[in-house]
Formats: sequence, C-alpha cells, structure tokens
Amino acid sequence: MEEEVKFRVIHPRLVVQIITTSISGIIIFINSGKDSYINIVFLLLIIFYIGFLIRRKYFTKLSLTLGLNYIVTNKGEKYDSSQIEVIYIALDRVGFKLTGASIIPIDLHISFPIEIERQAMNSIREWAMRNNKQIIIKRFISWL
Repeated sequence: MEEEVKFRVIHPRLVVQIITTSISGIIIFINSGKDSYINIVFLLLIIFYIGFLIRRKYFTKLSLTLGLNYIVTNKGEKYDSSQIEVIYIALDRVGFKLTGASIIPIDLHISFPIEIERQAMNSIREWAMRNNKQIIIKRFISWL
C-alpha cells in the first residue's frame, strides 16, 4: 500500500434522515392547526433542516485519507493510530472508535460509494492489520 491513500466517502444514513424528517414534518402539519404560530415555527425549522441535509448530501465533497499510521477525515482532523481503539464495520458502514470514547463521532462514521467500496474496505483492513487495530463486525452507534 502506498504511503497515503485518499477515498471519497458518503454520509451513511443521510437519505433516511431526509425522508424521515420530511414525513414527520408533513404528519405534524396535517394533524395540527395550521394557524398556530408554534406549528409554523416548527415547520420552518424542519424545512431549514431538510435544506441543510440536502446541501450536505449533494454539495459537500467528503474524503477519508489513510496514511501509514494515521487517518485524516473530511474536516481535516488527523487521528494517529494510537487514538483509535477499534474499527467497527456494519454492512457498508465503517466507524473508527476513539480510545476512551463510548460511541463513534459522526466524522469517523463513513460509507463508501459502491464503485470503490471493495477497494476501500480492503485498504481499511490492511491499515488495521498494519497498525494492530481490531476490526469488529457489528452494528454501532455514532454521535455528533
């Protein structure tokens, strides 16, 4: 493996978030009084949140860089291999759990586009073996 490999990544559950937020907004709007100011404010918040999610899905270029003994997230944060306790893999999602953390930060919870998924997963496995990191195949929770 080269010294540094960069992969394009996607948000794992962004489409699900957009759909569920849209449906909940529609249900709330239909079941409540349309003239209530609280409902209007709540509906506007939902619309802004959906806009934020759509912007995040289609206009944000995300990447993950695997170095010899570090990773760099799309935010430019560099994590040394000593900061990473374990790597979780759940179907098409990957999560890097930090040492001492109980859940995975959202910027370390990623998925790969289908066309590069196999190559990226193999690179992550090689990176984990080279840095003596355990890979656990099970569902995991991520957080902001």
